[in-house]
Amino acid sequence: MKGITHQLFAASLAAIAIHAGELDLSPWVALPLASMGALIPDIDHPESKLGRRVYPLSMLLFQFAGHRGFIHSLLFWAVLSWGFFYLNQLWFPSLHQAWIPLSVGHLSHLMGDMCFGRHGVQLLWPIRRRIRIVPGSWSVGGLHEFLFLCLFVVITAYVTGATI
Repeated sequence: MKGITHQLFAASLAAIAIHAGELDLSPWVALPLASMGALIPDIDHPESKLGRRVYPLSMLLFQFAGHRGFIHSLLFWAVLSWGFFYLNQLWFPSLHQAWIPLSVGHLSHLMGDMCFGRHGVQLLWPIRRRIRIVPGSWSVGGLHEFLFLCLFVVITAYVTGATI
């Protein structure tokens, strides 16, 4: 998926969680955090939205770990989510749930990458098998991705009671 689609998908999930009462944060806090969390897994690709901003690090990660490997695994997600939780409690205790949108954004990225592209992700790293949800290949940035984004925005608007 393209960076913007990852970000909007994550922000939509955060908006639904807020509306459902499962996330006790202002949308002004939760949606940007979810959007940022959605970019984290692509730090392992130097051409990604985040990878271009941290170029030396992204190139090293790409050369040593590859793209959609360890950084796209549930193990990395769990470790990073624990880190988000710990830092959240240490630095921002009044926003006790601020770590959740970052974690949800990260996880939504993994789900999105399992839908788009031919290769899937090494979700169960160190097992090398790549997992994908949709058989075949929905192209990154293609019509399927655009339709997925439109559908999810409409669902989010409906669930949260927003008008288009």
